[in-house]
Amino acid sequence: MIRRWLTRLLYALLSLFVVATAVLYALAGTAPGTRWLLDTAIRLGDLPLQVERSAGSLLGGLDLYGIVWHDASAELHIAHAGLRWRPLDLLAGKLHLDEVNASHVLLVIPAAQTNKAQTGATPAPRIAAPLDVTLARFDIRDLIVVQGAQAWRIGSIHARASLRGTRPHVG
Repeated sequence: MIRRWLTRLLYALLSLFVVATAVLYALAGTAPGTRWLLDTAIRLGDLPLQVERSAGSLLGGLDLYGIVWHDASAELHIAHAGLRWRPLDLLAGKLHLDEVNASHVLLVIPAAQTNKAQTGATPAPRIAAPLDVTLARFDIRDLIVVQGAQAWRIGSIHARASLRGTRPHVG
C-alpha cells in the first residue's frame, strides 16, 4: 500500500513537472505567450511604456515595433528593437545577450530649466551583478536626440560589453 502511494506521488510530481514545463514554454517560447508576458509586465509594473507590435518569442528571438516610453524626464520612440540571447546560459549563472539592437530612435529631452555649469565628472556607479553578463553586439541605427531647440543626429552606434562582478568592460 505504501508502495502504491509512492508510485502515485511520483506520477503526480512527474505530471506537475510536465505541465509546468509546457506552461513555461507556452509563455516564453511562443509569440502569443511572449506578448502576454510583455503586456502583463507593463501593466503590473505600471510602466509608461507602449509597444505597438511584437514578433517572435523570448526563447527564439524577440522583435518589438512601435515602442514609446514617456515620462517627465524624457520621451523615447523606437521604430524597431530586437533581442537575441541564450536563455540556457542562465542555468550556468550567465546572461549572454547575442544582440540587442534598435533602429529609428528618437529621444526627446526637455530643455534644461537652468544652465548650471558642471564642476566635474560624476564617477560611474559600481554595479555588482548577481551573474556574469555579456552583450556580444549592441547596435543603434538612426538616432536623433532633441533637447529644446537643438537636435543631434547619430547614424549608428556599435558596442559590446560585459560585466563580471563589479568590473565592466565596454568596447
